[in-house]
Amino acid sequence: MKQYARFIEETIKSNPVYIVGSGSSAGAGISGMGALADYLVKSVSLTHFAPAEADAWQEIVHRLVNENKGLEQALQESGDRISTMITNEIVQHTWRCISADECELLMRYAAGEDPIGFGRLFHYLVK
Repeated sequence: MKQYARFIEETIKSNPVYIVGSGSSAGAGISGMGALADYLVKSVSLTHFAPAEADAWQEIVHRLVNENKGLEQALQESGDRISTMITNEIVQHTWRCISADECELLMRYAAGEDPIGFGRLFHYLVK
């Protein structure tokens, strides 16, 4: 058991990178997959899509809305039908959705709040 404790101490002393999972972001109010799917359905525009791309996107929307599938499953089931254009739209709108949530959270954190306790955890781990 001492070797594990020593390993942990040495790792922390070597300035590791801390990776937090989606549980931390969900607890902070950052949109999860369901909210992101809703945002994409409302925000992705068909105006730049070729007819085949528009059809592929409409199939994704149908899976999300009518079949009540999760975002990952709806996208995976589209396979090769997801073009670069559709991918770029999804990436851009995902960034807009998540960054808006993050900006709000960062402003609160900058104002001295620690809504999810991550600051306390980070400071504890740094010590």
